[in-house]
Amino acid sequence: MNNCKQALKYYEEILALDNNNTAAWMGKGDALLCLKDTDHAGDCYERVLSIEPHSPEALSGMGDVFYEKGNFSLARRYYCTALNLEPVSLRGNKGLANVLCFYGKYNESLQFFDRALGQKPSDIDALMGKGLALAALGNNSQAIICFREIVSIDPGNYAALSNLGSLQATSGMHAEALQSLQLASKANESDEKVWYNLGQVYFVSGQYTQSEEAFKNATLKAPLDASAWLGLGLAQNLTGKSGEALSSYEKAIRLLPEDASAQYNMGLALVAQGRFQDAIGAFEKVLEIDPGNTPALYSLDLTRTRLNETTA
Repeated sequence: MNNCKQALKYYEEILALDNNNTAAWMGKGDALLCLKDTDHAGDCYERVLSIEPHSPEALSGMGDVFYEKGNFSLARRYYCTALNLEPVSLRGNKGLANVLCFYGKYNESLQFFDRALGQKPSDIDALMGKGLALAALGNNSQAIICFREIVSIDPGNYAALSNLGSLQATSGMHAEALQSLQLASKANESDEKVWYNLGQVYFVSGQYTQSEEAFKNATLKAPLDASAWLGLGLAQNLTGKSGEALSSYEKAIRLLPEDASAQYNMGLALVAQGRFQDAIGAFEKVLEIDPGNTPALYSLDLTRTRLNETTA
């Protein structure tokens, strides 16, 4: 942000000396866009177009302005006009690819991300966009390559590390996922998603104490996330903290009453405490939500039997 403000000041000083300097107008527009001042950024790009009506860079800049404003159809029009003038435009290709992703046209977007990368193979934005498009298409192996390339360029890139870790976890690469997600958590400690994903990977790796800590961090960052409370409860149960697990399940259920998994696991925790009647209620609730839930049917019958044995 400070760099953007410094750049803005720099270009304004140049324009004070030469008000027709199109490079300075472009630079000022980019600095304003960086500062999220889309209206004044657009004024700068329009100023360039008043001097150079066929400037692909200024047309792409206008595309960026309307993309940021959420007017994707107009953004697409500007990007296409820019690319008709300069098919290898880095900015135009990236912009159009992003618009296509917004419309769910991931396959089509890839050719434009590749064109951008053909101009600048190390462009992080293009690599990120391509990785996300590939992930959306289910091509995790190629998406992982994109995110790894970003990390090789910028080792602390939080978004790349987070996406990389998530895809590695989905692909069963648990050791690699842990490494990526641990780095992501250091790069951005405030994001609940990273802690949640870390909790999941620790859990499937059998590292339940670490899983509990990660899920606990997730609940601290996002106390209204039922999934984080459920994950915490599962980890607590496997670290021998059935009472705390029960409290976590209850919080998950208060946030999402129709969560059959939370209801079922709460039932198991109640059984572990010998609270059979309460457990029966939890299993019955699961079956209200999901009548064909086989584990709940089995657990309900078994718990009823145990209750009858204790009262016989």
